[in-house]
Amino acid sequence: MFNFIHPRSVFPRKPVAAMVVRQSTYAAKLPTTLVIQGSERTAAKRVAAGVASPPKIAFSVSYSRCEYLKFVSAHLTATLAKRGKLGVGKSLPLYARGCVSVIGSAVFYFKRRKMPRCHFEIDVTGICRTTALGRLVLPWSEVVAVHHYAPGLLVAKTNGAMPLPFRCMTTAQIDMLEKFVETWKSESPCV
Repeated sequence: MFNFIHPRSVFPRKPVAAMVVRQSTYAAKLPTTLVIQGSERTAAKRVAAGVASPPKIAFSVSYSRCEYLKFVSAHLTATLAKRGKLGVGKSLPLYARGCVSVIGSAVFYFKRRKMPRCHFEIDVTGICRTTALGRLVLPWSEVVAVHHYAPGLLVAKTNGAMPLPFRCMTTAQIDMLEKFVETWKSESPCV
């Protein structure tokens, strides 16, 4: 009561994530391009040559623990409901939520330490994620499933998944991403 060490605030003072979208002044001249990556000189050359690049979505994300746990809980709930282990519309039991919170937090901090920030580029060829560990290119042909949850999309690959949060994208980017997913569903033999 009389010590000088005060408890830390529950809410951090720095923002959870910042949306980073670079858009050139020449984007309006290219009707099929959402975001132009690169210098304005390169964009000017594309406009002068009349070459329109395919549509691309680019954003950066720094995940929060709460957001990561929302993706894990939503996926676990959907998977258990699909297998018939959990009633439709029901949430996880209290012990399962506790396990998700403890184990998911440990996994999150391990991943966050290795990859504090992810930069995504999504286009018709696939998804490219750039982190401190390097660059991962995932063509749409190697995507196993795409799950729609409240915080965003969870793109499943053979050895894991990539959460794509909606909070880091504009509405135009979300619409374009939905079109990419619909195209993938129509072309994929597994779905």
